[in-house]
Amino acid sequence: MNARSQVAGMLLRKGDDASLSRLSVFVWAWPDGPATMQQRLALLSASGFDLTARYTYPVTQMKDVADWRERWFTLPLPFATDGVVVRAANEPDGKSWQPAQGTWVAAWKYRPVSQVAEVSGIRFTIGRTGKIAVVAELLPVKLDDKRVQRVNIGSVQRWQKMDITVGDQLQVSLAGQGIPRLDGVVWRGLDRIKPTPPASRYHSLTVSTAQQNAASNLWPALTGWEHLRC
Repeated sequence: MNARSQVAGMLLRKGDDASLSRLSVFVWAWPDGPATMQQRLALLSASGFDLTARYTYPVTQMKDVADWRERWFTLPLPFATDGVVVRAANEPDGKSWQPAQGTWVAAWKYRPVSQVAEVSGIRFTIGRTGKIAVVAELLPVKLDDKRVQRVNIGSVQRWQKMDITVGDQLQVSLAGQGIPRLDGVVWRGLDRIKPTPPASRYHSLTVSTAQQNAASNLWPALTGWEHLRC
């Protein structure tokens, strides 16, 4: 079980003081705080948040960042981490902070954990707009604390370009909030028989259109909706 899941479980348990006492807080940002990093770190440490000061260092070149990143990746730390955050000395006012728009801060993530999984089947799903997507069914593998048994390939065109079929070995990893991601094809089997994708006759009004084959279109469309929710 990964650290995020463990912390979420601790917070859901009421009265579990022993587990909660193991938690700490790493303050990585202070909007509209003290002007300099030294002042911020000193005040945070005085308030009991000393982890930030212990793991924040000034850097002047990219090599410094790479060295610290490699050091923290290989050495034991008192907390789980997925990368390093690089901040500029000067930050804008807190009111102008927007998600994914901070030019004064950047996260350099570690390479995600990946596994090689064998393709056991190819499935096509049809979304509510009629777009056809290809999903590779996998022999189950464990990534972090997740059991992965399928990965989205994308469009029919991408599937055909990547030339994926049953028996191939794919490299998969977890992206974002633990969503399986296809990184590439590691090995291709000798048998290159592939299923035929459905014809591109679906669109956003396919299900509600009164036509002879409307009933047969209902299940593919609903299948696509279910896939999108997952």
